[in-house]
Amino acid sequence: MEYQTIIKTLRNTLMPASICLKDDDHKLKLVLMAHGFCSNRHEDGAFSLLARRLLDHGISSIRIDFPGCGDSDESYLFNTIDNDVDDLRTAYEYLAKDYEIVSLAIVGYSMGGKVAVHYLEKYPDAKGLLLFAPAITNGLDWHHSSIALGRSKEMERAYEIANAQGYFNYFNEFDGKYVPLSKAFLEQCLSYKTFDIFNEISIPAMMIYGDEDDIIPLEIYDEMILKAANPQFSHHMIKGADHGFGMWNNKKELFRELQDTAYGFLIEQLD
Repeated sequence: MEYQTIIKTLRNTLMPASICLKDDDHKLKLVLMAHGFCSNRHEDGAFSLLARRLLDHGISSIRIDFPGCGDSDESYLFNTIDNDVDDLRTAYEYLAKDYEIVSLAIVGYSMGGKVAVHYLEKYPDAKGLLLFAPAITNGLDWHHSSIALGRSKEMERAYEIANAQGYFNYFNEFDGKYVPLSKAFLEQCLSYKTFDIFNEISIPAMMIYGDEDDIIPLEIYDEMILKAANPQFSHHMIKGADHGFGMWNNKKELFRELQDTAYGFLIEQLD
């Protein structure tokens, strides 16, 4: 069954969640899903459809809205890597109090990939890590082609402003709205050595990316592949896919390839 619920966070706030649950067994195979920057727990179908497909195979999942995203009532000022990691763990513990989690995998999309890596840094209890177009470099020292926030100099300027006034008002080009980014968010994005931590992970990990990604350039993925130290790391490039894997421009064959590849990897790790 699939249902929607509200979970209390460590901040004593309310977190929207969607749960696909195989409830006829006390033991669960579980997938935690971490969405991307300013997105939501459904990820335009990338998460919701994958969750339902996994459920048909007997695998449960929980996906949540991070602070300020989707149906969350919190301000985006509370959206930091650390808070997102805490919220993922709260989601896990919400199910673990009533079920035995016998195997776990983490899925992270874009910035959610960074969150997923830092989750495993703190809670290394998963059997698999799946990354969609992940933002897992050390800091954010790359050049996005369309989002100025990805440029290190812009990040440093944003941090200076946030340090002075408590936040930086970032213009999100996807929806045309301003998003208040906290000093803590910017500080963590700039300072966290995510790729170094990723290279300490030894469980099976897969990265799915597109060769026409308009957010994270192809050379960044190539560099990550070249420097990856995990012998169980694999990668799959979807030709013609941008950062949305066909979801943003209705290229159904690209979206289907994302879903099939993700499903196959998760089934292999959790079965």
